[in-house]
Amino acid sequence: MRTNEPAWQSLDQMAQVTAAGLAQAAAGSAFQLFHDKQFRRLAGIEQLRQVEQDRIFNELVVASIVLIMLLLEAPDLRVAGEFQDYLGGLNKRIPKAYVDHLG
Repeated sequence: MRTNEPAWQSLDQMAQVTAAGLAQAAAGSAFQLFHDKQFRRLAGIEQLRQVEQDRIFNELVVASIVLIMLLLEAPDLRVAGEFQDYLGGLNKRIPKAYVDHLG
């Protein structure tokens, strides 16, 4: 690819790739927190059944994804109108991107 060519064919494609990256970042952040020694000690993870540990991990992932989504739709986010439309579309793609990542 030459440097003057766009990396994506469309804004839609760029939003899909960005949503996938944000979903993976959310999952990675949740994974790091879940394996943090202090978090595990404070949450008493080792004393919990595996099902409960899995539920806590899933809740950490969902919390990370929702945090990203809330940041993208923050009312005090000062961006141009068309970029705000892009962020809105990006926001809607994140949950599906995470499900696809699991897939």
